[in-house]
Amino acid sequence: MALDDVLEFMKSAAFRTGANAAYLYGLSELSERMPEIGSVTEAVSTGIAALSLIPLNRYIVGPLARRIAEHESEGFFAKSLTVLGLFSLNILPGYGLKDEVQDVFGDVLPFVRVIVPEEEDLEEIIGRNKKIGFNEKFQLPDFSKVQLAPRESTIGRIQRAYRWKPVADAVERKYGIPSGTLLAMAMHESYGDPLQPNASNDGGIGLLHMQGTTAKSLGLRIYGSSRRDSDKKHGKSLKAMIEECNYRLHCVAKEDDRGHPLKNLDAAARYMIQGVRVHGSWDSGIKWYRGPGHVHSGTGRRYLKVVKKNRTALNENGLEEAEADFSRRNHGRGITFDDYMKGFHDYSRNFGLEKYR
Repeated sequence: MALDDVLEFMKSAAFRTGANAAYLYGLSELSERMPEIGSVTEAVSTGIAALSLIPLNRYIVGPLARRIAEHESEGFFAKSLTVLGLFSLNILPGYGLKDEVQDVFGDVLPFVRVIVPEEEDLEEIIGRNKKIGFNEKFQLPDFSKVQLAPRESTIGRIQRAYRWKPVADAVERKYGIPSGTLLAMAMHESYGDPLQPNASNDGGIGLLHMQGTTAKSLGLRIYGSSRRDSDKKHGKSLKAMIEECNYRLHCVAKEDDRGHPLKNLDAAARYMIQGVRVHGSWDSGIKWYRGPGHVHSGTGRRYLKVVKKNRTALNENGLEEAEADFSRRNHGRGITFDDYMKGFHDYSRNFGLEKYR
């Protein structure tokens, strides 16, 4: 085969790849902009769309590819579509067709309905939260000299999030949430630190970051006031309050329910269940927490992917690695990983676990 023939074939193949990718990308974008489409309907329509690529290639893409291969002036167009094709095929970083296939499979899950508790009345939730309260029976030992892995690392996130395992376990048992999900979300949201505001400092706080307006809609008491989702003024007042509390969690928890680990995770679970009721799966519930409008978007799918990665690390060998790292960093300090976790697990009883049902 002559070199010119090879180049023409490559241009033709590049165009085919780009055109197919652009076609599927357009369908994906259409789906994201039509959230009212049911999950099952979306799965079926995706299958039909994939089959439609056969006649599309035969009668449209193929002939166009041959024409482009014959005209060098169209090379830029072919190259542009090639870039889009490579991106969509996940050769370049980002969300690709491989992820799309996994999501279509996940959308079939509504055939098996997830059983969730009946929705509670908001007044009942507020009354229950008042009973949970806070006491100081269990004091947190002095861990000021303890060294942890960098909080941005997976091990560092595990070391911080696992401190709240008794709280997360209690909430997951109550609502039937897959084990490790809430801590996996906390690893991403706050690094496992309930006093860590969200990165944009726009009013989100808690083990699972929650905006003031969302918290109020779920029956939580917030510090000060907030009337919009992104509220820099509210974020500034929260930061001042945390500083006034000298970063003591029990002080923050008395001022804002989002600082109360149990109330925060319970509200987050109820928020996730809203998504489960609409879309039928816990995966959708996790994406719903990122934002109801992101259940069918790339943002929601990427969020779910991170949470699942964290959950796998927690449920497999991540905890062992976190313990080994802790032992190396704190050798000679007279404190073990078990001592550290037990101190926090005992401390977590302060947040009403004994009365939580």
